[in-house]
Amino acid sequence: MRLDITVKAEMNAFIDSLVGEPIDLLINNAGDYGPKGVTFGHCDEQEWLKVMQVNAIAPIMLTQTCYPLLKQSRQSKVIFISSKMGSIADNNSGGAYLYRSSKAALNAAVKSLAIDLHVDGIACAVYHPGWVQTAMGGPNALISVKDSVAGLSHCIDKLVLTGSGGFYNYDGNPLPW
Repeated sequence: MRLDITVKAEMNAFIDSLVGEPIDLLINNAGDYGPKGVTFGHCDEQEWLKVMQVNAIAPIMLTQTCYPLLKQSRQSKVIFISSKMGSIADNNSGGAYLYRSSKAALNAAVKSLAIDLHVDGIACAVYHPGWVQTAMGGPNALISVKDSVAGLSHCIDKLVLTGSGGFYNYDGNPLPW
């Protein structure tokens, strides 16, 4: 089913299509890098807002829309695909203002969400998929899609409520905020 998470009507139609089925696992994987090579002094406000909407706001809104069905599951998990580029502690190269700030915002929101949903037994975590050989990562990226997905699948499977609120690499190692 196609779902543009920036369109509220599509999110509502998605939820309606589930007909009250519990959601055991929700993976928020939408992402937008925005224009590449944008340097300080050349950031476009509208592009920045678009990237922030896709990367930080819409995933939380989708989770909010799915919340009643997440609560129906006995052990639901909500996963957010972020990036090490959203780590403030790991930013040693600057640049990438739009993408970095949107992923940092997502990370902060998920940390709060994990605290708020803990009482419902819903585990929430942020994962960096690695520098992956995709259209965004490019051919020089370090890992294949297959390796990233295998690592993420293993980590997601092992996630329990005590690990909720963390920021993890695709291999399970914790990442600095």
